[in-house]
Amino acid sequence: MKFLEKETNRFVLTMVEKNIWMKDLAINYAFFQEKNHQGYESHKKAALAFVTFLNQRRGHDQIEYTNKLEFPVNIFATYSINLNLMEATRIPVDPFFSTYSDLEGHYISDYAYAFFKIPFFYRGSKKDFIELNNYLFPEKETLVIYQWNNTWSDYFAYGKHSGKGAYLWTIYDPTRKRFTVCGASTLS
Repeated sequence: MKFLEKETNRFVLTMVEKNIWMKDLAINYAFFQEKNHQGYESHKKAALAFVTFLNQRRGHDQIEYTNKLEFPVNIFATYSINLNLMEATRIPVDPFFSTYSDLEGHYISDYAYAFFKIPFFYRGSKKDFIELNNYLFPEKETLVIYQWNNTWSDYFAYGKHSGKGAYLWTIYDPTRKRFTVCGASTLS
């Protein structure tokens, strides 16, 4: 699996150039090339690579692998990961990209919820959500999507403890042989 550093680092600017509202969006995106997709195990590697990338962005070179079962909010230290706690569920494509919400504003898609509701002051529209995802995923019907639980790393701790939510998805596009990994658990 190869980290696509240039594409990842330029992603927000690319979206802004396409007039997609990115200010205050709490979802982080990272991209990885994977020519030898091995199903669930490749998704697990992509999830770990994503947390490692964010850890490095915070100025830490290594991840701490641990057997801890609880992860307090960790603003400054290196991220910890308990591999034994990692679990994921495969998500169908249509519900994942759904922008439907009921009258109380509850989305059927955790991804749409994270896009529109974390943080509460994001001003993007459904048009931004749709255009961003059409850019990222031109052939949605072929995607393989997993949603990961949020108990295996302190990466998730702030979002869980703040009540905003903490999410991570690994999305594999077999046509492009590429992972897009999205996570939302931020201080903003």
